[in-house]
Amino acid sequence: MQLAKADPLLSLLGLRCSGDLGPLTLWTSRFHAVLAYPRAKPKKPPTPTQQAQRVAFKMAAAAWRECPEAVKDRYRRYCKITHPPYTPYNLFLSVMLKPDPDFDERMKQIIGDA
Repeated sequence: MQLAKADPLLSLLGLRCSGDLGPLTLWTSRFHAVLAYPRAKPKKPPTPTQQAQRVAFKMAAAAWRECPEAVKDRYRRYCKITHPPYTPYNLFLSVMLKPDPDFDERMKQIIGDA
């Protein structure tokens, strides 16, 4: 159940909040609206597999943040041409978490990079 849209003042200040913040969980919709939900407490501790997946996801998200703009631009162009059901960021995470050895070659063919 959605609680509320987060304070637009945060965006004006240049803050991009996501994740758990006090009693709320904040996230950004694909339409760039920051949404707030009541924080859900876990019913049981995470399993070792869940912990490993969370570490992998954090590393992939950090890799996107540290990517050169040229790499991000390639993903943006690929998404603009192919219209996948996700954003360039989501595509990058998918490729990082489920490696596809042929993806780079397909991307080069589609966006025309050498």
